[in-house]
Amino acid sequence: MEFLHDTNNNDEHKHFIWSHTDAFSISTNQIGQSACGATAIVNACQALNIVVPPKAANNAIGTRLRNYDGSLIDYLKSRSNAGATHEDFVRCLTALQQDHVVPEDLDFKFYSYLELMIGQPMEYFSEFCMGHLKTNGSLILTMNLQKDPVKQGMYGWVADAWHHQTIYGIDTSKQSFYLTNPLEMKELSSVHRVLHSASDLLIREDDLRKFITVDASSATRESLEGIAAALDDISPEWKRLNVGANFLNLMTTAAAPSTSGGNAGEGEGEGEGERSVLRRYLTIPAAYTAGVTVIRRGNAENNRGSCES
Repeated sequence: MEFLHDTNNNDEHKHFIWSHTDAFSISTNQIGQSACGATAIVNACQALNIVVPPKAANNAIGTRLRNYDGSLIDYLKSRSNAGATHEDFVRCLTALQQDHVVPEDLDFKFYSYLELMIGQPMEYFSEFCMGHLKTNGSLILTMNLQKDPVKQGMYGWVADAWHHQTIYGIDTSKQSFYLTNPLEMKELSSVHRVLHSASDLLIREDDLRKFITVDASSATRESLEGIAAALDDISPEWKRLNVGANFLNLMTTAAAPSTSGGNAGEGEGEGEGERSVLRRYLTIPAAYTAGVTVIRRGNAENNRGSCES
């Protein structure tokens, strides 16, 4: 990985917790399946010179896994909150305080990106995060990677999940953010794209069809309608998103040949075989809120575990 900016000296336009070399040697990579939240906690605390064993972080945060062994309903419910949320960060850090793994004076606060940025230009977010870094804050971004363009090697599919990453540096002169797990640089426009998101998740059609085979012997229209009704009954939010009807439509219609430009829930696939098809998705509610969690040493009695979302 190549970085383009010198980080020898922090100034009014840039602030780095670690140099790129130190970030490579100090930061922790993904510690387990769906454990980007626990990994972000480890890195955020390390940035405050607090060592949190990865196993302790993962146990305290209660990383949730995708359920591939149950029904389609079980699978989709597990997908909607797999991994961890910013609220789990609060529970994790509180538990680590109680176990004397992290100091009692650790503060943590969440800022919803959509609420924080009301009436603000995109550049405000860089200044906001820079201000916290300069005052000894440690920051975790919660992002919807499905907002990013389709990458090569993904066979036309968008990313499969949300993600948490710790910021270890910002250069406002270049509008660049430097992140851990993986170590990478994101331009502000890219950060904005993955943070400017509602709390939803796209489930690939192929993943749905692993649970449902539409043929005369195994999945009649009646059984699909039963699944659709059960999806809407999960919660008012699932019904509001019309998950049941969208599922039924997806399972009973064929994907069209690829054309330029898709609509919501569709994306153009790469060529596989003789022709390309539109990649189709089912949108479900997600437990995650896009934003930034700020962790710092301070007066824990005044601000412990607070969330603004």
